[in-house]
Amino acid sequence: MGSLGLAAACHGGRGPTARAEADAVVRAVAVLRDAPNAEKAALLPPLAAVDCTAPDVCALRNACLDAYRLHVGALAERDDLTRVLAASGRPPNASARLAGIERDLTKAHALALDCAQGELALRARYRL
Repeated sequence: MGSLGLAAACHGGRGPTARAEADAVVRAVAVLRDAPNAEKAALLPPLAAVDCTAPDVCALRNACLDAYRLHVGALAERDDLTRVLAASGRPPNASARLAGIERDLTKAHALALDCAQGELALRARYRL
C-alpha cells in the first residue's frame, strides 16, 4: 500500500481538508464549551464561520451551534426576567417565562452532551 493509501486508511478515507475542518470545529467547540456563560454568545459566530465540507464535520458544527444557541438564548431570557422582576415586581407571565427558561436550559444541556459525544467521536475518527 502506498503512502497515500496508508494515509487514507488511517483516516477512514477522509482527506487532509476534512481533517483540518474537523480540527477547526473541535477547537472552536472546545473554546465555546470552556468559556464562561457571559462570553458564549460572542463565540457562536466564530464557530458558525468555520468552513466545512465533510458531512460529519458539518453535522457536529451545526449540532453544537444548536445546543449553545439555545443555552445562550435561555440565559439571556433568564437575565431579562431577572431585570423585570427587580424593576417591577412579578409580571403576570413570570411563571410561564421561568418554565420556558427551565425547559430550554434542560434541552440545551442534553444537546450539549450530544455535542460533547460528537466531538469525542470526531476526535477519534480524525485522530485529533
